[in-house]
Amino acid sequence: MDEHVLTALEKRVAEMEKVVFGEISPLDTKITVVEALLNAHTMIKSSLIGHDNIVHVLERLPELNEFLDPTYSNNNIEIETKRKYILLLHSELQNLGVLLKEFQRVEKVVDSDAIANTTKLSEKLDTIIANNVNTHLESTASSKQVLETINKYNDILSSLEVLLMQFDQTATQIEQEMESKKPSPDD
Repeated sequence: MDEHVLTALEKRVAEMEKVVFGEISPLDTKITVVEALLNAHTMIKSSLIGHDNIVHVLERLPELNEFLDPTYSNNNIEIETKRKYILLLHSELQNLGVLLKEFQRVEKVVDSDAIANTTKLSEKLDTIIANNVNTHLESTASSKQVLETINKYNDILSSLEVLLMQFDQTATQIEQEMESKKPSPDD
């Protein structure tokens, strides 16, 4: 740039600083605006050395800002392509509509106090579950004991049955021997 243009620019900035800050300028008046801009540019440039990814992002910053603009629309896509895309999404959009209607139908239930209180009642539910687990464990242990007792009872009954059978056999043998030793009336 021309030296004359830079000097005029510096004077305008100095006048604006007087209007904004008054007579006392918070900035160091020894450094001109152009020098400060050159210093800032030099520092930014030196900090970006070796950071190619950031340089590429900064180069594409206007394009990124355009994408972030809510009014942005890519007019490069042909109308036929847009139509095909919408037709592809048609069934999905219909499904979403059905789901939305279903949600609206059950929304009153979902927003009810009973559902809202579920988080508050979760501790009680955890306690009840723990009690049920403990009761289940106790009943399982009791069932084991009952089964062991029944098995012992069955063993005792089996032993008694064997003993009674042996007793019956012995009694039968004794009776037979007694009858065989008995004098016959014919004798």
